[in-house]
Amino acid sequence: MKAFHFDSGPPEILPNEHAHFRIFAKYEASSRERILAASVGAVVFVLLNLLLLSAFGRHNAGPSGTIGAQRIEWTAMQELLGEQGLWADRDGALTAQNSRSS
Repeated sequence: MKAFHFDSGPPEILPNEHAHFRIFAKYEASSRERILAASVGAVVFVLLNLLLLSAFGRHNAGPSGTIGAQRIEWTAMQELLGEQGLWADRDGALTAQNSRSS
């Protein structure tokens, strides 16, 4: 297999039949093999997507989890502030009751 010809003058590039890489040109997959390859490809595609979605979900769960905890704490504080008058009334009633019994 000679790629160059040096008889006279500058080298001349000869055609190479192997340059087209026709290794798989003679092979044709059967319908069963094509179905198998497509199903394996689909399973790999789904698994990769699930892996990516779970990674993004874990990455984003931290900030939203802290925001959720802050929101719960905020609502509890709002509830306590809303009941502030009730607790003042109860405190006054208990103080009056204790002052009468002593």
